[in-house]
Amino acid sequence: MTVSMQTTKRIYQGNGVSTQWDVDFPFIDVADVRVYVTSPDGVETELTANYEIDPSTRVLTYPLADSEMEPLAEGWTLTVLRKTPLTQEIDLIRQGELDAEVLEEGYDKLTLLVQELNEQVARSIKYPVSAQEGNMETEQFLNRIVALKQDAVAASAQATRASSQAQQAAESAQTAQSQAAQYLQQTQLAQAGAETANTAAQAAQAAAESAQAAAQTAQSLAAAANAAAEESAAAAGASAVLARNWAAQTDGPVADDAYSARYYAQQALSDASRAEAAQTAAQTAQSQAQTAASSAAGSAASAEQHAQTCQEVAATLGNPAKSDLSNVTDIAASSAVQTALNGKAATDLSNISWEAVTPTVAFLQKGFKVCLPDVSNGYIDIAENTPYTCPQDGWVWTQGYFTGAGGQTITASVNGNALPNIGYNASSTYNFDSPQWFPVAKGDVWQCNRTSRFYGLRG
Repeated sequence: MTVSMQTTKRIYQGNGVSTQWDVDFPFIDVADVRVYVTSPDGVETELTANYEIDPSTRVLTYPLADSEMEPLAEGWTLTVLRKTPLTQEIDLIRQGELDAEVLEEGYDKLTLLVQELNEQVARSIKYPVSAQEGNMETEQFLNRIVALKQDAVAASAQATRASSQAQQAAESAQTAQSQAAQYLQQTQLAQAGAETANTAAQAAQAAAESAQAAAQTAQSLAAAANAAAEESAAAAGASAVLARNWAAQTDGPVADDAYSARYYAQQALSDASRAEAAQTAAQTAQSQAQTAASSAAGSAASAEQHAQTCQEVAATLGNPAKSDLSNVTDIAASSAVQTALNGKAATDLSNISWEAVTPTVAFLQKGFKVCLPDVSNGYIDIAENTPYTCPQDGWVWTQGYFTGAGGQTITASVNGNALPNIGYNASSTYNFDSPQWFPVAKGDVWQCNRTSRFYGLRG
């Protein structure tokens, strides 16, 4: 190999984390590498265990994982040093084969030894170059070194003190400069204050002179005002009498045809009382007129609604062209029919002349058309106790179903309003009573405790 690097050792600082360190200088054998640790106090110890060097990667591991030691802490140092054995193991035979690699290994080892010797010499204390062998007294030389060290330490301490004194002097100079600036600022403020006070004094003197002139003028004006006040007091007395007459005199005019304020107030109060009585009478008449108009409008609306109801009944009974309702038995006396058509309440329509046939057939015979889209049989079954929202105007048909003799009641409601109970009496098994029909409007919610059917009808 060639030896191009002169480094023979590496010094690393501990950080409490690192456990691997590079050994990047050349060495012949791992055994030639020594490891030292140095404490913060400078105590140096050579390691003999708990570390290893990988010759292929040239990496030192310390401490080993199985050593249960902590990584090198801060303040500690680790020194890796090469120390090649001082031996020569090459044996050359006369007239034998000469291998260049063997010679190079010997030269490499010598180079490494020289480098290590140079490192040691660099750390040693040496006599001056001009020293002669006869003058090399070791004790005297060491004493001189100690003296020079003491002089250097003293010089360093003196330099430190001088530096500290210089820093203190600089701080004192800065403090003095700051105080001088404050004094200058205070002087400037005092000067400005004096100028302000002088200006204020001049202004005060001018104000005093003006006040004196104003006082003299006020005195003159006061004398004139006193005289005018005496004259005004006499005139005010006469005016007060006249003012009192204008305010309260009621036994006649104050001047010519003009009367006092009290006189006019009494007249206005009398007029106001009469106006209030007239307004009350007008309001009463207006209320009575509104009541009469409302009653007349209600009567007219009732008459119109009654006429429309009669016409709808006539049309529903199968004769849209007729309006005399001749096919209805005693319709004028049947309030139940009006209630059924107007209020959508339950009623027994048996007093209407329906044919005693199937409901769908009866409607068709009377000229009605069953019009529920997508329903082939013309009606929609509604399950018992199930709310059903009517999709259009029409009728709901309900039938009683019974087993055995006895009576049973059907209950129904429209929009949550209970309809009158409908009673049935059955005398035989699976008996049918006559059906009940209830008019409903689009959006009405029907619910019954028995099965019922919805028919959407139009004339």
